[in-house]
Amino acid sequence: MQQTIIVKIGTESLEDFENSEKVNKLISDITQNIRSGVHVILVTSGAVGFGRKTLWVEKHPQEHKPSLAAIGWDVLMSSYRQKFSQHQIHVAGFLVTHADIADKSERRTMIQESIRTCLDQGILPIVNENDPLSIEEIDALGRGGDNDQNALLIAQCFQAQDLVLITNTNGVYGNPSDPLSRITKIHSQDLSDDMINELCSGKSTTGTGGMASKLRVWREAGESGIRVHICNGIDSGLCDTSNGGTTIYPI
Repeated sequence: MQQTIIVKIGTESLEDFENSEKVNKLISDITQNIRSGVHVILVTSGAVGFGRKTLWVEKHPQEHKPSLAAIGWDVLMSSYRQKFSQHQIHVAGFLVTHADIADKSERRTMIQESIRTCLDQGILPIVNENDPLSIEEIDALGRGGDNDQNALLIAQCFQAQDLVLITNTNGVYGNPSDPLSRITKIHSQDLSDDMINELCSGKSTTGTGGMASKLRVWREAGESGIRVHICNGIDSGLCDTSNGGTTIYPI
């Protein structure tokens, strides 16, 4: 079976994009995997954040989020394109909503076929939630508009073996204030709601998805047979958490 890796990077990890050691290493790691014949799909957050930076807006009302995302997505893709072009890797942007990929619809099939065509040609698909179109869905579902669920749905669509989540935290910790309490591995069936509540330290400051939402998504990934790696993107490779991070093993 073709090895497929889904990489999801959060908003906080994209700060200072041009000079970020984390971003540069991520791009290098993705390039290496693509050249080794691995299919990689990048699910990115950050469109709203890039929109805020472009317009020099620190805070915004919720109703401005779609326009900020529309502005920021163009800037974000341009930044990715410039970075990957230095490695002779072409990128293709895909804006999707949950409805696009959650159900076995004609639209989902079209998206799958388009992304597969990119993968077969060594082109990196970059996927983001289509905030301008999904804001009502986000409000209706009462959840943060992060890409964690989208990353899971993409992983399921393409029967990925691994889902890698790049965060500002180098794994899951029993005590967030104790760097020695990192949990190196968890089995998804052990991630009960009580355990998730104990492990959570609150929502991130610039993204919209907190550790609780991530852990629930990762548990579902494990139930789908997908191995999950949580890391800071600096100390280890994409699927190697031996030097840091946490791996959640499927059932």
